[in-house]
Amino acid sequence: MLERLQKILFGGYLLVLIWILLFKMSLSLQDLQEISGPRVINWIPLAGSATVNGAIDLGELGNNFLIFLPLGGLLGLSSETTFGKKVGLIISISIGIEACQYFFALGRTDMTDVLTNSFGGLTGLCCYNGLRHFFPKESLDRVLTYVGGVLFILALLMVGTLIMANF
Repeated sequence: MLERLQKILFGGYLLVLIWILLFKMSLSLQDLQEISGPRVINWIPLAGSATVNGAIDLGELGNNFLIFLPLGGLLGLSSETTFGKKVGLIISISIGIEACQYFFALGRTDMTDVLTNSFGGLTGLCCYNGLRHFFPKESLDRVLTYVGGVLFILALLMVGTLIMANF
């Protein structure tokens, strides 16, 4: 039962992650057409889209970091793969989203995003591993899964409320 809930939570998180990062929370094809633009790749970290008026935009960096924190925690719940494979998956998901942004011309493909996303996921994974030193894995997994499930449902309710308020 717990493992099934973890898989549902992971799948739901990935769908929301893609909706937020790739589709910019668009609800219609018209919204997608408005955010589409030229294909641009920024290979230089902390340049271009990470700067506003010549200064580093800490808000964007922080948001990218925070949105990937749960990915590391959710991957920590799996005992089927090694730490290195989990880190590789975090980086691959980040690169995959950025590649899709380029392919579909939805936003800007940016090395800074790959780095901050990956660092956020790695931090989440390290936090999970740190907590395992203080709590038994079974108890930790159960608590994190249920708390994550409740937070996920609350987030969906908040998003649903915002969507309904805009109609």
